[in-house]
Amino acid sequence: MRAITKSFPTLIFGFTFGIAMPCALRFPQAVASERPSQVITAVRAEVTGPVGLPPAQEANCKKLAVGGRGPLHEQCLRVRTILAVMSAEPRTTDWAPALETYLQKWIESLEPDGFTFRNVECRLSWCAVEAGSTVGAGDRRGHSIVLGLAEADKQKIFQVENLFARDPDAANGWDVVVFFKRYCSSTSELFDSEGHVVPDFYTLGQHC
Repeated sequence: MRAITKSFPTLIFGFTFGIAMPCALRFPQAVASERPSQVITAVRAEVTGPVGLPPAQEANCKKLAVGGRGPLHEQCLRVRTILAVMSAEPRTTDWAPALETYLQKWIESLEPDGFTFRNVECRLSWCAVEAGSTVGAGDRRGHSIVLGLAEADKQKIFQVENLFARDPDAANGWDVVVFFKRYCSSTSELFDSEGHVVPDFYTLGQHC
């Protein structure tokens, strides 16, 4: 998934656990320099190219950046952080393919609610899945695309961000991207001391 989707933001947090959490994401630069080398080498992985926004999303991001304020602009910045981290991550061959298959089947199961599968990509600790939608980000049935708590827990993933945007290729359609963060044993691994989602992941090779 070199460019994840044709979508772009309307602010909706699909938190699997139904708990509002702080929106800010940040790069833990100090920790990165201290990361044990065995964390990556312990995982069977392949190097891949960057993950970025498609042209439609990029154009909308630039429009939202004018003035540099507002929740949609802030969501765009968070998504750029996630994509930057994903781009730096290798693709784990012993985890990513299986979860991609799982997420594809999950989206396909939402067809009665107006969603269709489009694309998915997983790396070392992040996944992004894209779907088409006929309900958008409104309040109609099916608009809240959330992986259930029990299912997310089985897969050891945490739903972080949902992006909805008008689909330029479909007059009445929407495009949605859902981001998931991987953890090993507990969701507490995903948060820093200030309660922010930690974009990078340092325990994978040691505990998973």
